[in-house]
Amino acid sequence: MGGPRAGPPGVDPRRGKLMCVKVRLLDESVAVFHLGQKATGQTLLEEVARHLNLLESDYFGLEFVDNEGCHVWLDKDKTILRQIAGTTDVKFHLIVKFYTPNPMDLEEEYTRYLLSLQIRRDLSQGHFLCADSTAALLAAYFVQSDCGDFSPDDYPDPSYLSHTRFVPNQTIHFQQKVMECHKKLIGLTPEDADMQMLEVARRCDFYGIKLHPAKDIEGTEACLAVMHLGIKVFHQFHCVSTFSWAKIRKLSFKRKKLLIKLHPDSYQCYKETIEFYFETRNECKNFWKKCVEHHGFFRCVQVEFPRKDTKLFSKGSAFRFHGRTQRQLIDYVREHHKRREPFTRPLRSGYHTCGVASSVGGAMNKQVHLMPDYHDHDIVIISMIVELFLMLKAHLPHALDSNESTRRRDGEVDLDSILNTNDSTEMFESDYGQSTSEVAAVEKIRQDLRIQERTLLRDAVLISKVLHQRILDFTKEYYLLGEMFTYIDAISSAITRFIQDLDALETESPDLPTRFATLILAASGPSISKQDALLRNMTTYISAFYQLYQTNTEFRRTLREFEQSPECYLPVVWLLVRVMNRLFHWQEAGARIVETLLSFGHGDAALGTARMAVDSLAHHAAATAQKRKLLYDFATLLEIEKALTGISPLTHPDRQLLVAGRVSENCGIDFIPSLLLLFNDSLIIARQSANKFAVLKVIQMHTLKSGSVSQIIHQSRNCFALQTIEETLIFASKNCQAWAEELTSAIKSYTRQPPSLLKIEMVLGEGECVLDSEIRDPNKAQSLLASCWSKGGTLRREEVHQMAERWRAGLVLRKLKTSSGWQKLFVLHAHGHLFFFNSHKDPSPMIALNLIDYTVSVPTLQDNIAFRNVVKLSHQQVAYFFRTDSHYAFLRWIESLQYSCSSRRPLDALTALSVHL
Repeated sequence: MGGPRAGPPGVDPRRGKLMCVKVRLLDESVAVFHLGQKATGQTLLEEVARHLNLLESDYFGLEFVDNEGCHVWLDKDKTILRQIAGTTDVKFHLIVKFYTPNPMDLEEEYTRYLLSLQIRRDLSQGHFLCADSTAALLAAYFVQSDCGDFSPDDYPDPSYLSHTRFVPNQTIHFQQKVMECHKKLIGLTPEDADMQMLEVARRCDFYGIKLHPAKDIEGTEACLAVMHLGIKVFHQFHCVSTFSWAKIRKLSFKRKKLLIKLHPDSYQCYKETIEFYFETRNECKNFWKKCVEHHGFFRCVQVEFPRKDTKLFSKGSAFRFHGRTQRQLIDYVREHHKRREPFTRPLRSGYHTCGVASSVGGAMNKQVHLMPDYHDHDIVIISMIVELFLMLKAHLPHALDSNESTRRRDGEVDLDSILNTNDSTEMFESDYGQSTSEVAAVEKIRQDLRIQERTLLRDAVLISKVLHQRILDFTKEYYLLGEMFTYIDAISSAITRFIQDLDALETESPDLPTRFATLILAASGPSISKQDALLRNMTTYISAFYQLYQTNTEFRRTLREFEQSPECYLPVVWLLVRVMNRLFHWQEAGARIVETLLSFGHGDAALGTARMAVDSLAHHAAATAQKRKLLYDFATLLEIEKALTGISPLTHPDRQLLVAGRVSENCGIDFIPSLLLLFNDSLIIARQSANKFAVLKVIQMHTLKSGSVSQIIHQSRNCFALQTIEETLIFASKNCQAWAEELTSAIKSYTRQPPSLLKIEMVLGEGECVLDSEIRDPNKAQSLLASCWSKGGTLRREEVHQMAERWRAGLVLRKLKTSSGWQKLFVLHAHGHLFFFNSHKDPSPMIALNLIDYTVSVPTLQDNIAFRNVVKLSHQQVAYFFRTDSHYAFLRWIESLQYSCSSRRPLDALTALSVHL
């Protein structure tokens, strides 16, 4: 027999009495918690934070109304029953307890989202006082976050705002102001709308202000408020004085009287002790406790826990602030927030016309951001799921209609018949992609992993056989190259054996999930050792390639011929990176096996093997993460070196490309297109010259100071200015704010810890580098700089890393926006491109599509696509539709493509709904 089962928090195991606690959250939903009768306030706060998956929970608190009608905070140290004694039907409210002076310091988007909900509540309840124009702007940000862009077709008049209360005594005139402000916010994502709203709100006088009525020593009515910087005194809603924490020597209360003792050098205009009187003792003590907690949270670096007083009688209140300070919270969150799971921002339906029809027309074609998954399945979550499902059904009536065949137009191809071959998978299900058994679901995972392994095998053979054969004479002299090809050849053999083992699995056997997981676990050990050995020396191997390329003309000619051959669709260095990232798909496959088994109710016994495989692969990924990033940086520098002329060598283990992009440089009369390359030690300005980029200027980072970057308006264009020792450079860009932030961040990082690097210098003549072709072929990937130049966009270091790690292959049907039929193709997504093959047996792609600035979504009603599982890629007036053979493949393609297409634009509402439901 096992030990006693753990009960709810705070339960006495001998008595086991429970109480039901209701908490109204910031989104106005109600969560119910069952706690023991001895549970403290800290227990309830932890349960709420766990329920919301809230990491920065110390900014929040729980408020309730006591038996005297006062709004008080729940004390963490006391039991809940002791605090609510004498009250009936107590309901706690989750509130923002500590308003941070700069919301941008909050690490997590979800915390900023909750803070925006609190501002919304304060504004609607009349606590947040501001001018009508400011209130209208704040309300417009709320509407933009909830509804998306303004559309005159959907919102012809301000009546769409009448169902939502923004301010007390809301009028039609105010709603007209909100609508006018809403029109000016087109293009803002929900996250951007929240951030800009918080930036406006924090500059208002009543940001974070909760007034407490009192009187001064002369009997004049006043209102006190505590905030991050100290205590403010208001008279008729005007701030008449402020006592900062630096001025206050001691803060105490005696019955109804609050005493503020000032430092000797701070009360020239005041008495030594300032007194205020409250209506009751409890009101006075309540405000004093809030002051103590604000001082401890914002002013202290850490709070010391005093010893317990052993005296029988004590003088004064024993209340002290025992939580984490803001400094401790920031340090804790920065260590943990990167491992957090994404959250989905709930769609609000409080606006009259921002429902289904408007989102199809574009008004709601905005990102759905992320909110933690709730652990408690209460009625709020059920209603949310029902609402989302109904919205999805309204958006995709054809996709959810079982009588799909009656809607197929002439000239369209039946995917079921086309993909019913040995090299494809027939995985359509009657219930919109959900498998009828765990065996069928795991079979989809097996088929998908087999396709990825088969595609990767072609790249490994291309290097270990074809390239090796061409440069065989050189590998005899350079043993490092021979050693690298030996590792690659071993990986090729391992891939072949693994594919054979996958084919040998009995796909209809009931124990397929266990056997599949056992196969991954058994193969992961040898594969991990091979991958580690190759990764450990990969930078050395690539450096040997580079040195040989620089010094040997015959080797340079041979390598160029190979890279210009039709079958080499990527530069050699990125083909090597693809081979290095083989095990990513293994880890994802193992995790989906676990997810599938859990969804069908299996216990730990059935999950053991799959979990062991996932843990082993996850440990390998975490252990090699830093080495892989260094490899990506090294490969990026080699590619940039190839594309630039007139520059000294860039490659160095400590050098990183932070941002690259096309800008317009002001040259007096006009703006001239230029290429801006920001490294962690320098800034390079270049312009296109023939088939390369000529370097015009190199600015060393040590010549720039923290305030060197600013945003300005120049010649009616949004620009950013860069102040150097010699001159001021002005650049225009559609990503002006992002450039300014990246430059400022790079300068600060260099100032704190300058890297030890050789200075980049301009040189005469053309230098050459390795691993790229000089002629742009339509069936090959564009270089990073060429992509930025042709699309006028920017690429960050993190985006390049994502492009290196995210790849996918599979059989799909493709259709252009202007065509009537579907074409069967084998498509490979790698390095930010889509490569199109007639079949998986083709040695070379027909054409390559650069995905920078493309948007990934699902078709809308205007696209007139009468099939399910269709992915839409669009850029300006160009649109591609890709139809997958199953809902499982559809989800995998969405996941893979969004990193190349929408790294700065999350999925729109319709696509997010179709993915999550």
